[in-house]
Amino acid sequence: MSNFWIDLPKPIFSAAPMEDVTDTVFREILLRHSDIDSLNVVCTEFVATDGICHEVGVENVSHRFVVSETERELLKKRNTKIIAQIWGAKPENFYKSIKFITENYEFDGIDINMGCPVKKIVRQSGGACLIREPELAKAIIAASKSATSLPISVKTRTGDITPEIETWIKAIASEKPAAITLHGRTRSMMYKGEADWEQIKIACELAKSISPETIFIGNGDVKSLSGAMERIEKSGVDGAMLGRAMMSNPWIFSIKANCISVEMRLEILLEHARLFDKVWGTKKPFAVLKKFFKSYINSFNGASELRHQLMSCSSLEDLENLIAHYSLI
Repeated sequence: MSNFWIDLPKPIFSAAPMEDVTDTVFREILLRHSDIDSLNVVCTEFVATDGICHEVGVENVSHRFVVSETERELLKKRNTKIIAQIWGAKPENFYKSIKFITENYEFDGIDINMGCPVKKIVRQSGGACLIREPELAKAIIAASKSATSLPISVKTRTGDITPEIETWIKAIASEKPAAITLHGRTRSMMYKGEADWEQIKIACELAKSISPETIFIGNGDVKSLSGAMERIEKSGVDGAMLGRAMMSNPWIFSIKANCISVEMRLEILLEHARLFDKVWGTKKPFAVLKKFFKSYINSFNGASELRHQLMSCSSLEDLENLIAHYSLI
């Protein structure tokens, strides 16, 4: 299996994995509204290796690996790669999980989450907690690489409480992952303050000196492709990952991103809800969509009132009727 990261055109643009956000439906929305060659890599929501290795648990998490037929068609049409992201703290469970994934699903790569700062993940010694244990992190990367011929990448942060580029990035790069995506904040910062792209630059230079073939992606506070380009040029990274900005601007990988109308926002909300209903039916509650009501419906007069009304919707029919009524006013 070839390392697709090396073959991607540069600069590389990727969509961040986001829990309860980047399922197959939202990824398809992004793909539908991206320009050709502007979205190179998409990720699943992250999945716990302990859950995958548990006979009952795997049934509860397997929906996160679903790739619909229509998403798969778009991925092939646009030559966009899709990677499964997993997290945990036991090397043996990474090995078992990756074996399970590669035997049951079709992904282009596997990404290891070593950057999630959420307390429930850190309490289980996963995500950004691994920054405190570089030797364990190295063992996890090694076990993961031994389980598959797919490229193994790592997403992480600059440090635990303060930046630890010299020790942390050096440890990861020494295992020669196919790619490293670095969020320019420490674990303790969560999502507060500004992402430090100077630290990303330093980390990129260090990683490349240790493992020149490793692709390096910067992440944090990237709100547009033009903003991404500026950060890429200044930091010397191979590309940028866009995260939270995608929720309020699913056109972010398109030239349309700078001219979004109220009508476009209403249309994409309906498009998303209808696709959600088609893909998931009763498998997922309609309420899952409400986070998108908040993000899509903003930046125009009357948005706050409409969002309030949307939150009372409990079905696709309710949503369609409300937007139809709003459009007639």
